[in-house]
Amino acid sequence: MEPMLQHAMHNFTEPQFNKYGIPERFGGHIIAGTFSTLVGLRWLFCAFKRYYLCMREAAIKGSMRRKFTSSYVYPSTWFPGLPVEAAVLTLFAFGLVFMEIQNAIGHPTDEHHLAQNYMHICLFSLLGIPPIIAIFRHFRYPVLPGMEYLTGAVGNALMSMLLVQHTLHQNAMNKQAHLHQVMLWMTTAVVFIGEMLNMDKPIFPVFRGFMYCLTGSFTAQMDFILWPLHGKPWPAEDHFYLFMETMTLTWHFFAQLVVTGVISFIALVFVKRLTPSQVTKELDISLGGGAKGIYADEESIEGRYCLLKYCDDY
Repeated sequence: MEPMLQHAMHNFTEPQFNKYGIPERFGGHIIAGTFSTLVGLRWLFCAFKRYYLCMREAAIKGSMRRKFTSSYVYPSTWFPGLPVEAAVLTLFAFGLVFMEIQNAIGHPTDEHHLAQNYMHICLFSLLGIPPIIAIFRHFRYPVLPGMEYLTGAVGNALMSMLLVQHTLHQNAMNKQAHLHQVMLWMTTAVVFIGEMLNMDKPIFPVFRGFMYCLTGSFTAQMDFILWPLHGKPWPAEDHFYLFMETMTLTWHFFAQLVVTGVISFIALVFVKRLTPSQVTKELDISLGGGAKGIYADEESIEGRYCLLKYCDDY
């Protein structure tokens, strides 16, 4: 039996945490998957809220309304002048990179383990590029319009390519689960491109949030299929369990449809309860304009921020 295949089939006997307290296998996917799901939920709520705010303003002001436009990250209601969301996304990506570096240090002689660590470091580094660009845009660095989406699409495509290589020399269950992950990431890459080219269509940011929720929940599920904390992994070559893994992804898909509907309803109720003045204020913050020190870049149609209050050199 090839060493890597043997390693993949018997990884349930490995310790769950290394000497630095970093998850060896079980937990790593849950951490990344849970965070991805939370980000997707926030994007869903913010996209629906902005869309309903635009509809409310249209009902109030008629032709004086502002049109819906998408953005990679959304301003914080409590700190609209700071790139809070982009900073959190960046810190989390590099936190995952740090975890993988520590994990690699704990296995200096395991070539297969090191190869996986290097791949994960590359994946997480790619995740950190779009929010860094969003931070540059926040501080009025001359970033090309849509660069966050382009790097996000390229990053997801490259992650998919790396994950295909990860499936080599793995058992059937491991290979199938990771190929499903490849499908999700490639779909997300396509959604990024679609949103970049259709900034005025709310369906694309909603679809982006949906894909992050779906990818995150299935990523967390993979830990229970391939590296369970108690017991053995699902039988690797059993046709029934291979079919059940596919059905599990389908169940996650339908569950996320329900979640999307619930988030849409919550956002609608939230917006309907606002007074006209509150609608204007909330939409000012959501679109990146109206609060002190915040300005809108009309050429790129995206919210662009400035911490220098009352600057007139824009």
